[in-house]
Amino acid sequence: MIPLDFLQHIATEYRVSPLEWKVLSKAIAGETTSAIALDLDITEDLVRKRLSDIYKKFRIEGRGPVKLARLQQRLHSLYQSSLAPENSSRNEIPISATGQFHLTEAGIDISTFQGRIEELSALQQWILQNNCHLIAILGIGGIGKTALAAKLVELIKDRFDCVIWRSLLSDPLLETAIADILQHLLPSTDNLPERLSEKISLLLNEMRSRRCLLIIDNVETILQRGELAGQYSPEYEGYQELFRRICEESHQSCLLISSQEKPENLGFITRDTYPARALYLNGLKVKDGREIFKSQNLSDEPQWNDIIEIYQGNPLALKIVATTIQYLFNGQAAEFIKRRTLLPKDIRNLLSNQFERLSSLEQELMYWLAIKSSPLDLEQLYHLQWLPISFSELADAIESLGQRFLIEKNIESGQVVFSLQPVVKEFLVETFIEGASQEIVEAIKTDNLEELRLLRSHAVTSTVKNSPNLILSAIKDKLLRFFKSPNRLRDCLNKILSELNTELSSDSGGYAFDNIAALVAKLEI
Repeated sequence: MIPLDFLQHIATEYRVSPLEWKVLSKAIAGETTSAIALDLDITEDLVRKRLSDIYKKFRIEGRGPVKLARLQQRLHSLYQSSLAPENSSRNEIPISATGQFHLTEAGIDISTFQGRIEELSALQQWILQNNCHLIAILGIGGIGKTALAAKLVELIKDRFDCVIWRSLLSDPLLETAIADILQHLLPSTDNLPERLSEKISLLLNEMRSRRCLLIIDNVETILQRGELAGQYSPEYEGYQELFRRICEESHQSCLLISSQEKPENLGFITRDTYPARALYLNGLKVKDGREIFKSQNLSDEPQWNDIIEIYQGNPLALKIVATTIQYLFNGQAAEFIKRRTLLPKDIRNLLSNQFERLSSLEQELMYWLAIKSSPLDLEQLYHLQWLPISFSELADAIESLGQRFLIEKNIESGQVVFSLQPVVKEFLVETFIEGASQEIVEAIKTDNLEELRLLRSHAVTSTVKNSPNLILSAIKDKLLRFFKSPNRLRDCLNKILSELNTELSSDSGGYAFDNIAALVAKLEI
């Protein structure tokens, strides 16, 4: 339990207003939105708005209940950090030999860590033998970057004078991060220089005078949303200088970073001439994934390998799935596969957070790869675009998706083709169906065809194996649940068709006319 006075202190520090504090304190206590509204005599919409403002102040991302859970985790992490004893002298730094550094204080549990023998060996060689200045652990969300870094720290912490872990989820500002690190290295941080470059110089001096292992987790937090991968948000551009100088200047320490995408100025980490390396993290091996299911006492062992393949060995996804199987199917893996319950809520939230980071062109390309039943090459993707783009824009977007680890590249008949992992594909098909259905409802409600964005930009009427027919059937079923009457729905769709028909001469309707016509035909069956 976090003390109330600490919560009030943190709320003040993050500029939470008195009115927002009333909502926050009740939400943290577990009260529902309706209960909070009743207690405070305000509307539920106002409760949600104040919570939304609070999440922004704490830089919490996500949707719905996930945001509150992440806020609670953030507050707990801040409280745990506040319990650490203050260092009163230069020698009282977090030195591994004294046991002052604990991964549990960073909210990291590696008690169930599995596998990664080759990855740990490579990391240890780069740090201890090659004396690399900067190492990046990169990979899709849930793949185990933080856990791998934590396991590595446990193995090599005795080789360093100090180990300092900093997650950017709590406060990504570089000035705050450097001050937080320096308070463990200096007798006092009361008179730090104002210029950022001088603060970085001060940090590098300490990295020369002693052997430090610095870990900066969740670097994707400082990268821009809605743009191509790796671009720094304007307020965090100072990290470029930090990473560059740590890599280029002389010292005896190492900075380890983790991220869901590679920051754009880290291209040098693939060059042998620089003391820096990147580890691109893939899923667990089958035998290690099976250990996760074994620890959850799942039955139907012959089915385990199929589930591990579906989720590409993503350790977080496997743990979520194992919990789901145990809770919903009494541990029977075969029942899980039979029901095709591939997307538990927590996995949908994980993928949704990553999808929302993409640029609009990246999202369009992901949808195309999802609704098409076979992999696509660049030429095919280029000709599928409704709105004109240049080939270089397409290539940049595909390369960006690769840097986010969201697409797979293969060679078929000597041609490079792109596809999606099964779970990502399933998520995007569900998202497309939900989005297209909502767009049709809104277009009918508002009598505004501009709402038909997905159905203008993507064709679901002609691919092999009837995949689009399944998508159209799902959209039809969702619309029927809303309109109740097939005749009413048919009349509304025919009205849309009539209006779209006038747009055909200007070619502004995209794929919308064919998609709506196919839906009408579905209603006739």
